[in-house]
Amino acid sequence: MPPITETRFRVRYAETDQMGVVYYSNYLVWMEVGRVEWCRQRGCNYREMERDSGILLAVADSSMLASGATRHLILDREFRRTRLPEKYFAMFGLKK
Repeated sequence: MPPITETRFRVRYAETDQMGVVYYSNYLVWMEVGRVEWCRQRGCNYREMERDSGILLAVADSSMLASGATRHLILDREFRRTRLPEKYFAMFGLKK
């Protein structure tokens, strides 16, 4: 399993209801923030990975409680499953 990355930010008032509880859909947006930061900390620009390598990381599953996790499929630009290019193996904690 790849290393965990912690990303901190302040919850905005607009992301909560009148009781101050975060609206659930914001958790998925925040997981995307964490995913992009996770890639950045490993020297990979998420957008460049999609553009230059022609792969997309499509969210296939998510879990939300106090912490969250997502599982992804590797897709090509035609949204067909494909293999992760070998140059990203180390970033994801995979062996050749």
